[in-house]
Amino acid sequence: MWRLLEDESFPIDIKLGTALYYGLFSDTGGFSGMRHPLDRDMWDAVPVDHAILKKLKKSNLSMSDLTVASAALKDLRFDEARGFVVISAPPCDPNLLGFMSDLAMEVDKVDIAVAYSKGGDSIKFSVRSAVREVKASDLAAWIANGIGSGGGHKDKAGGGIAWSKYADRFGGAPIAEWFDGTIRDYLDGCAIIDCSEPNAALDCLRRVDAMKSWRKRPAHLGFVPCHRLFGDDASLQVRMLEGDIEVDASKDTILMIGLSGEVYPTTLEKFIGSYTPIGDRFDSEFRYPPTVLNRNTGQRLSLIEHAETCVSLALDMVKATRLDERVKVFTRWDAENYFSGNPGDWLVSRGPDDLYIVTAELFVKLYVRDCADLDLSRESDAVRGVKKKNFKD
Repeated sequence: MWRLLEDESFPIDIKLGTALYYGLFSDTGGFSGMRHPLDRDMWDAVPVDHAILKKLKKSNLSMSDLTVASAALKDLRFDEARGFVVISAPPCDPNLLGFMSDLAMEVDKVDIAVAYSKGGDSIKFSVRSAVREVKASDLAAWIANGIGSGGGHKDKAGGGIAWSKYADRFGGAPIAEWFDGTIRDYLDGCAIIDCSEPNAALDCLRRVDAMKSWRKRPAHLGFVPCHRLFGDDASLQVRMLEGDIEVDASKDTILMIGLSGEVYPTTLEKFIGSYTPIGDRFDSEFRYPPTVLNRNTGQRLSLIEHAETCVSLALDMVKATRLDERVKVFTRWDAENYFSGNPGDWLVSRGPDDLYIVTAELFVKLYVRDCADLDLSRESDAVRGVKKKNFKD
């Protein structure tokens, strides 16, 4: 916003400068999360009334808010084994729920905090997470699944639950106990695969050995060589409908765009062996067109606008198995952000250290079972066929 005002030569007086400054203060956690160069430029440039700023910093709560928060925090529920707390508060502003969950996260033994409040016909809740294995947005969506809505970011999220839907599904189940059980189910019912951990290599190898072979179907996909966008080396954030991934790109890094707008990186060597460029612009419509951010410069670009079309070769082989449990996979490209798979989705491998998730809907469009050198009679779902003599159409 400050850059737009500057570009239009809009005069920024001390009142507007203070408002912008406080907005940046709030959005960056007290300036601790400033990453974009424009953040620092504005921080240096705008005039600030520090007396007003001090009042704003200490005016986030009223006395009644403080009373509500202190009572709620006094009776919080703490699961020490799993590192999460659940805070039950009387009807209050949703921002107060965020304050309480933020405060709980200051405790060294707390990794996840959920604060909630029932008011009227809904339950509002706030989620915080400080562990990479749990995205706050994922946990919020899990809590609200089927009875409300939830979402947000990796560290902070929230949502709401319709009381009527909660009552229809769970009857008179106490809300506090339901939150406890729902969070435990989320944490305990998911396997973690980390391709970047050397100690996990043997486990990944065993998984790959047990997988069956599949061949990629010919399909028209998009691709973008990273060096054409930002030069030979760049730290990138790719944003797509499934979430964000971080990629440390080199001159050999290629970003592939799949049939549903999913984005995954590959190397130039693997690209040459698996795809054939056909020279056309990749022109597809998705619910959310993927973008890429250069974290070094702050420049964000649309991948679709820079993508070309290629055809996947039927020679590309993978190993894959259908999931019968929830799985989170940290790929070797991004050790901080995971991809989630649910029962019915597929765990796919190009090698022991290169595993990823493909949704059930997308897998059947991309892959077909490879039957070369396969004794079909030994397959559990094989059916013996008999050739009819003199068969005519």
